Amino acid sequence: MKISFIVIGRNEGWKLEKCLKSIFYASDQSLNDAYEVIYVDSKSSDNSIQIAKQFKDLKVFEITGHANSAIARNIGAQESKGKWLFFIDGDMEIDPDFVANNLNGIIKFPYFTGQVLDYLYDKEWGFLKKKYHYKQMYEPTYMNSTGGVFIINKVLWDQVRGMRSKYKRSQDLDLSLRLSKAGHQILRLLDLICVHHTISHSDNNRMWANIWNFNVFYNKSLLLRDHLFNKYFFKSYFRQDYTMVSLLVSILFGILVHPLCFLFYPVILIVRSAINTINHSRHLFSYFLSRLGYHLVKDFLSLILFFAFYPKNYKIEYRRVD
Repeated sequence: MKISFIVIGRNEGWKLEKCLKSIFYASDQSLNDAYEVIYVDSKSSDNSIQIAKQFKDLKVFEITGHANSAIARNIGAQESKGKWLFFIDGDMEIDPDFVANNLNGIIKFPYFTGQVLDYLYDKEWGFLKKKYHYKQMYEPTYMNSTGGVFIINKVLWDQVRGMRSKYKRSQDLDLSLRLSKAGHQILRLLDLICVHHTISHSDNNRMWANIWNFNVFYNKSLLLRDHLFNKYFFKSYFRQDYTMVSLLVSILFGILVHPLCFLFYPVILIVRSAINTINHSRHLFSYFLSRLGYHLVKDFLSLILFFAFYPKNYKIEYRRVD
């Protein structure tokens, strides 16, 4: 067995069916019998497991204990027989050309991925638009983070003991940072690896939901504490979360230099919220206030939870679904 496709999902429904069909189609075209497909379900309340069971060559597992994406991927890796692990979320459709061009024959890279094309929807799953998830690249690039789709040599996965189950979110980023520190950055190829059916991260409902269910604090507080001395973390942190960085700078310089430095944070906050509003919304004023409030709550709570947020590692419990 050469490649193990590991699909994880919770309540993906029609997206999961598209995902599994795309994997079997691409693999049958290019890989002959040198692959297996595993689906790990995180306690879905819809018909996801029934959809999965329609595919006769699919191994289906259901988490019975605590469920999150890190645990689901660890289960898939534990049950896999391939030398290569191809992780993909259940709301993604794999591109057959990626499999044909990069997995059919000698696999050249120990840890790699490709471009992701987002199909964005509203909360009722009405299609809005499509756009590439990452900025345009002109050559393959080594990076320190990945999303829900990537390929990794199983020896390398085992070397860092897979994902840490305490991460309800951002488990893939934690994995990449640990691998980068060990000398294995992920290579992002120019090839399209998948289409991702999702709701935009800038959607108001999704944005605030990530506050109330504590999702946002896994990559804003926990990652910061766990990787405080990892140089690869700060390359992306300063670029992507500059309101939080500006809050820390404002507090530090306001205390040590001059009280006027405390104004640095609100200025950056207003500018960031204004840019988000112009880029993502037609309802300018209400969205601007929402973004302003979101960053304000996120930044101050992230600072507090940096010292107080200590989620535990969870035991892996699951069963095979026949």
